[in-house]
Amino acid sequence: MELKLEQLSVEQKIGQLICVRGYVDEDDKKFILDMIKKKSVGAIQMTFREERRAFIKEALAAADYPLLVCADMENGYPGGQIRYPYPLGIASSGDMEFAYNLGRVTAIEAKRDGVNVAWGPVVDVALKDSVCRVGRCFGDDPEYISEFAISMIKGFSDEGMLVTMKHFPDGSDVKIDTHMQVGISHLTKEELLKKDIIPYLRAMEKVQLPGIMTVHKIFEKIDPEFPATMSPEVISIIREAGFDGIIMTDSLAMMAIVQNYGESECCGLSIKAGCDMVLPNYRLSFKESYEYLMDSYKRGVFDEERLNDAVRHVLEAQKKASKPATTSEVPEELKNIVEEAKKKSICFLSSDNKYTPKLDDNTKKLFVMFHENLYDVDGISRELEASYLYSKDSVLEKKEKFIKEFKGSDAVLINEFPNQLEIERVCDEISKYDEVIFYIFCKTSSYLGSDNITKRAESLIKANLDKCAAVIHIGNPYEIEKYKGAKRVINHVYGTDCDDYIIDVLKGNFKPTGKITVDIDF
Repeated sequence: MELKLEQLSVEQKIGQLICVRGYVDEDDKKFILDMIKKKSVGAIQMTFREERRAFIKEALAAADYPLLVCADMENGYPGGQIRYPYPLGIASSGDMEFAYNLGRVTAIEAKRDGVNVAWGPVVDVALKDSVCRVGRCFGDDPEYISEFAISMIKGFSDEGMLVTMKHFPDGSDVKIDTHMQVGISHLTKEELLKKDIIPYLRAMEKVQLPGIMTVHKIFEKIDPEFPATMSPEVISIIREAGFDGIIMTDSLAMMAIVQNYGESECCGLSIKAGCDMVLPNYRLSFKESYEYLMDSYKRGVFDEERLNDAVRHVLEAQKKASKPATTSEVPEELKNIVEEAKKKSICFLSSDNKYTPKLDDNTKKLFVMFHENLYDVDGISRELEASYLYSKDSVLEKKEKFIKEFKGSDAVLINEFPNQLEIERVCDEISKYDEVIFYIFCKTSSYLGSDNITKRAESLIKANLDKCAAVIHIGNPYEIEKYKGAKRVINHVYGTDCDDYIIDVLKGNFKPTGKITVDIDF
């Protein structure tokens, strides 16, 4: 049943403003389920460890109202089976229908699990030196970003998924990863309206934009004290433009918040600023977060009018998110579109436009393939990111695939942070072959401070450009500038495995048509 604002107690209203991020122990889990039964939780985040998936089912069974269930969905639904390129790859295809249909695919898979809110699409402007976000974006042109984001929102919406465009209002000039520390933007309100905020304004014009998510950056020329999440002056920009949907904070577990504003104050300050729902620090129990927010209300950090306005937005979002998908299974034609998107997002560059993508069939080739480093974590040696794409085991499988397809070739593996002995070994191997093909990746991820290749990897490639027949570069296209002089560069955005199509490109079986959507010097 739909909840009515006038029928809710203060205790229920406070709970409706919180997205549960998980539980820290069994007592916390029980408290959350009890609060859901009392209609005192607004949303819950879907996480994808198996025990948490079971918890989502318990939470939905306990709710007799349309609880919001949220997840990041930047290249498919993480709990589903279908992956496609990150948004930069989708935009590289030049086909907005891909964005629409991939939004549908994601929503269909997510709705089957009861997930009804997509945190995305990301509409940040991907400028050079953007921090940990390039692949998540559609490009560096706000109008082009808008077109693809709107198409994806339509696809999500047609399958009953509520979206929250992020991260408002961007701040494309910031070079600090706010997962680690607050970043300072020097952009004025007028500059934001002419550039970074354009995707939000276009979405409001062309679709019913239901939600946005804020960013933890300080816009010093608008509010030098608080980041956007806690700034009434920044939040009011979008409200004054006519937006009346739900505003969610980004994670308040990020160090930009924790190190500067404190866990007990940040939730209340966010609501006061104009946010309608908080994503509290997941390191805390839900009970602690709830009590902090209740205490803020009782101390007058935000008043009853602001409380009711925020709850109204949450209840309207719950109503919109309760629309079912048109089907519970992804149709074959949409699965085929996913494959087309993978293929058409592959980009080819040649430094002097003299070379075709096809490799010479008559040379002795060595593939040098990078993989994630192993780290000792609590006595267990494992990949830090535990990537299904570029762990050592995964790259060993890729190695076998490449040497099978290119007769007379061989391959060696190397860490993304190689040591002196590894680099010496690889250089010695390269000396035995006519040509070398480097296969390298850089992943967009929080707390890394960048999505670049390592300096050591760059040095190895540059030192061997005379023998380099191709660089297969997966990830941030700005990094391609480091391969100036390479005969061929094959670029694909991180997010899904496209090795079969890349092999076809190098064998001359098809010519890639993707166009990189950021301005690079190559």
